[in-house]
Amino acid sequence: VTASIERVILPVKDNSATLQIVRMKAGSTLPRHSHDGHEITLVLGGTLRDNGQLYRRGDVMACEAGLVHSPVVGEAEDCLCLVLTDAPIRLTGFWGRTLGRLRRF
Repeated sequence: VTASIERVILPVKDNSATLQIVRMKAGSTLPRHSHDGHEITLVLGGTLRDNGQLYRRGDVMACEAGLVHSPVVGEAEDCLCLVLTDAPIRLTGFWGRTLGRLRRF
């Protein structure tokens, strides 16, 4: 998706849901985005900080529809997550929308 984010989309039976494995490079920040639906993230490795909360391996981060955020990966190691969404995310701001169109994020 970007130089610091890689993802593999996994097949699901529900066409409205997306299940993916996402690897984010240590120290990277995910593009600021909002949610039209829910997102559930299981941290498989590394750490992720979002809205003042630290998530480690085995932790689950649940995001409600309407949330706008930009998670940050810990400095020590890459972060690997399993992410389930029930609606597309929307990158916010001019550069986020431009990047999203170019990279199909």
